[in-house]
Amino acid sequence: MKPFPLFSLLIFIFPMIGHTQSDSAVVKKLYGIKSCKIVFKFYNGPQSGVKTIIFDDWGNMEKEEVITFSDTAIMGKALRQLSGGKFHDTIPGVQHNLRIRTAQEIYTIDVSQQVGYKTRSFALFDQTTMMNSMTTAVGTDTLLGKPCRIVEMQHAFRLWMWDNIALKKQLVQEVPDMKMEEYAIEVDDNYVIKPDEFTVPANIKIQ
Repeated sequence: MKPFPLFSLLIFIFPMIGHTQSDSAVVKKLYGIKSCKIVFKFYNGPQSGVKTIIFDDWGNMEKEEVITFSDTAIMGKALRQLSGGKFHDTIPGVQHNLRIRTAQEIYTIDVSQQVGYKTRSFALFDQTTMMNSMTTAVGTDTLLGKPCRIVEMQHAFRLWMWDNIALKKQLVQEVPDMKMEEYAIEVDDNYVIKPDEFTVPANIKIQ
C-alpha cells in the first residue's frame, strides 16, 4: 500500500528521484555533490518511517529505500470513511519499498512481496531552474553541519535545500493533531558506492 496521500505531495514535491538526460560531452548535475548517502525520518499523519537515499554520478544514478510503519486502526478508519464504509482490505502495519533508477530504467519494488516493476527513465526539467521559479527564499539554516537555504513554495511547503537536495520538508501551516514532516538524520558525503549498489536484488521478480 502506498504512503498516505495527504502528505505524499510534501514528501515528493521535489523528488529525490529524477533523471536529466545527458550527452557524451556534458554530465548533467541534478545535485551539487557527486555521491552521497542520506537517511531521513518522516511522519505522514498515521504513518511514520525511515527513508534512505544513495546516489552517484551527480544524481543520475539513485536508490531510495523506504520502510513505513502505519497506525492500522487510524488508517482503516480514514479509508472506510472515504469509501463510505466499503473498504475492508487488511492494511499492512509495515511496508518495505525500494526504488532504483539508472540512466535507462526505473525499478519500483515491493521488498516484502519480492516483486517489482520496470519503466523507462524519463527526463526532468532542470531542478535548480524549477526551484528558483516556484519558490521564495525565506532564510538560511544549518542541518547536520550542512548550510541550507530555506525556501517556501506557494506559502504551503517549506524546504531546507543543501546542494539542490531537500534535507528537510514541512508544511508552513501545521495540521491539528497530525504530524507531517521529513528531515535528514544522517548525511554521509564520503559514502563509498558499492559495485552492485544500483542492481536489483536477485530475489526480486520483475514483472
